[in-house]
Amino acid sequence: MKTLELAVLAALMTAAVPLLAAPRRCSSGLPPALSGDLFAPVECSTATKPAALLPGLPVVREGKDVKTDLKELEGRWEGSLIHALGRYAVLLTVKTGWTGRAELTLDIKELQFRERLTDRLSLVPGKPKGVYEAELTSSAAPEASLKGGAILGAAVPPEAASPGSSPPADRQAELTFANGALHRVYFAVKDKAVLRVRAFSAIPGAPLQKFEVELTKTKRESL
Repeated sequence: MKTLELAVLAALMTAAVPLLAAPRRCSSGLPPALSGDLFAPVECSTATKPAALLPGLPVVREGKDVKTDLKELEGRWEGSLIHALGRYAVLLTVKTGWTGRAELTLDIKELQFRERLTDRLSLVPGKPKGVYEAELTSSAAPEASLKGGAILGAAVPPEAASPGSSPPADRQAELTFANGALHRVYFAVKDKAVLRVRAFSAIPGAPLQKFEVELTKTKRESL
């Protein structure tokens, strides 16, 4: 491969990684804020950005027969995913309490440059069932947090969704944060040992993001 091609490839790979090596301080001197973006968690700009949208994706279906907690996900789950030009190992830890509270910890390791990131999502149940107050924190900016809300319910049946957006899942979560960031996550547990996830994210000022990952139950405590 020619030197120029190698230089271009290196630049592209580097552009895919700063999401995990985000600065803890902004060059402007302002304290960093969280963007709500899984792969680029720190936001330094104060400029107004267009609202996020998830076109064609149905909202959570509610009902008396719908599970409104995350007890079936209790424990640790590991796997790997590809996003943009990066490949990542992920470890998801889910803890639930008898009051309905839940805490999700997502550890991410970029496999080329070995950069690491830990995000935590705390959920406090509200009313009606399936509605939660949410707060996101990240190791990329430990002093910052992002508040919002979450809804847990059943995934809309495939025939009711728009073409090309029907995930093979039975449950659905929707996260909305104060800055306008929006996530719609479809998931299903198979044989109590495999967690299948398909996620769509709309971050203000950024293009639509989506990824799929299959996680397996594990006893591993860290990546």
